[in-house]
Amino acid sequence: MNEYIAYIMSVLPEVPTGTPAQIAKDTLDFFSKWIGRAGGVVALIGFVKMALGFKEDSSRETLEGALVAISGLIIKASIESLDVFTTNPISADVEFYALRDFISKWLARLGGLALFLGGILLALGIKDNDAAGKVTGIKTIATGGVIIGLSALSVIIELT
Repeated sequence: MNEYIAYIMSVLPEVPTGTPAQIAKDTLDFFSKWIGRAGGVVALIGFVKMALGFKEDSSRETLEGALVAISGLIIKASIESLDVFTTNPISADVEFYALRDFISKWLARLGGLALFLGGILLALGIKDNDAAGKVTGIKTIATGGVIIGLSALSVIIELT
């Protein structure tokens, strides 16, 4: 029993000491680290679910797994790439630009994914000689292009 307690205590961090500001910073760092780890676990579960969907040839399970994996990756990336959980004094402009760049980067990635999926749908529509499949593929490609255009809009706004 004591071995289990010693192991659990070795995993947990030491009790923070110091000024109230330092304790708050240490607490926020601790929670942001664990939220990032939880995002990684969610992404892993999503990838496993997506792989099982591929194995069972179930498009619904595959899509749900992909969405869960993307959600986990977004949680992990948002916690680790933005310093939202720090107590450092940051000007509002710097924080706004960091958030804008983060959103712009993820919009571009999402648009690229839509372009890729649209290309696959178009190729399948051409292969099966399915007019509706071709139209769906072209619409998805157009949607991806619009999303990428929206991600580039932040650069255009900054130049004006």
